[in-house]
Amino acid sequence: MNSAKTPVLDTCLSVSYHNGKQVLSDVRLSIGHGEILGLVGESGSGKSTLALALFNLLDRSRARVTGQIQLNGRDLLNLPEKQMRRVRGSEIALVLQSAGTALNPVLRVGAHLKEAWLAHSNDASKWKQAAASLLERVCLPCDEEFFRRYPSQISVGQAQRLLIAMALLHRPSLLVADEPTSALDAITHAEILALIRELNRDLGLSVLLISHDLLSAASLCSRLAILREGQIVESGAPHRIFAAPEHPYTQRLIAALPPHPLAATLTPEVPIAA
Repeated sequence: MNSAKTPVLDTCLSVSYHNGKQVLSDVRLSIGHGEILGLVGESGSGKSTLALALFNLLDRSRARVTGQIQLNGRDLLNLPEKQMRRVRGSEIALVLQSAGTALNPVLRVGAHLKEAWLAHSNDASKWKQAAASLLERVCLPCDEEFFRRYPSQISVGQAQRLLIAMALLHRPSLLVADEPTSALDAITHAEILALIRELNRDLGLSVLLISHDLLSAASLCSRLAILREGQIVESGAPHRIFAAPEHPYTQRLIAALPPHPLAATLTPEVPIAA
């Protein structure tokens, strides 16, 4: 098997709840090495359910997950929990949308980094060394004063950068970013997207960007997948999707976009009908 051609992530995934509600239906995603794929959908479309399913974090007493989740050629779906714990954070990592709830308010910044390091290392003496280059890369201080701060003592943008640094401590091959900019102001929003682009370029990191923001995803991703009521209704390069959207839902999404310089570069000269 040629590992260069094997996708980092390859899924065909369905999720239903025990009350009979189907949340995801045959969701097929494939992400290559060093690729950023944008999964775009409205609230309730199943985006966060998909993110949790990729990490085997759905409550199996309530949800039934079927299909396959191939990560670097290995199916994660039926891995025992003990093995899955070795995969989370080391091979596939998650950045959530709200740093305020993802960080423990009673743990200092240094403790967060140390615990993330010890999840996959027995050498407690090396966490600062491992964190130093990543903190510099995400534009955060790497000194004792910063390590002693609590989450409430850093900005929302710093907290989101900290989550990204924690996620990358063990150099996973895939980063799943679930609405990583939804709680941020416009400037910090742009900075976080630029940071993800830099990490993708400099580290060869593969990224699944989950978002409701079509323009932001189009600005960052090489491909887009449009999720509607638990199904992928359309996928392709941003320019193709904006120039010739095939599905009525995608057409409505694009028609509803406010005037924006980026939209002008992606949409054709002939307006798209709603």
